[in-house]
Amino acid sequence: MSSVFEPRDAVLVLWILLALVVGVVGLIIYRLKKVEEDLKLFKEALNGEALRAYLKGVEAREKRKFIKRYLVVKVPQNIKDRRQLQEILEDSIKKLYGPMYLSLINPQVIYFNLASGKAVIRFSNQFRWKLIASLSVTQKVVGGASIIPVKIAGTLKKAKRLAEK
Repeated sequence: MSSVFEPRDAVLVLWILLALVVGVVGLIIYRLKKVEEDLKLFKEALNGEALRAYLKGVEAREKRKFIKRYLVVKVPQNIKDRRQLQEILEDSIKKLYGPMYLSLINPQVIYFNLASGKAVIRFSNQFRWKLIASLSVTQKVVGGASIIPVKIAGTLKKAKRLAEK
């Protein structure tokens, strides 16, 4: 009776396995050389002027302050002073977004004109839509009347002029 594998078949299988191993090892060496070349290019880039300029830009963006803007609002008659308006704004932002956004928006009532029924609120421009959205919540706090945004101004002088009209 003959066996399943003959000695010449075993030799053939060994040669095939050896060829596969050599091929895989060659492929691994090729990939390692490519990685080594990529690392060399990366190292050169780290020393490059472009990277220094990029990092300088990133640092400048981190140090940049939020730009302040001024929102002119029409205030209901039952709000009598600046402090009361400030508390209403803070409460509405806390209800809608929480204390973290209150510190980021940082709304401050800068000017309050009881005669015209308008006020000027300073805030961080990045969060202007959150501030305007939180004004809709003030309707429940004030008691039916709402604080109506009129216009956003870039300077306090322009905002005061709008509030006095």
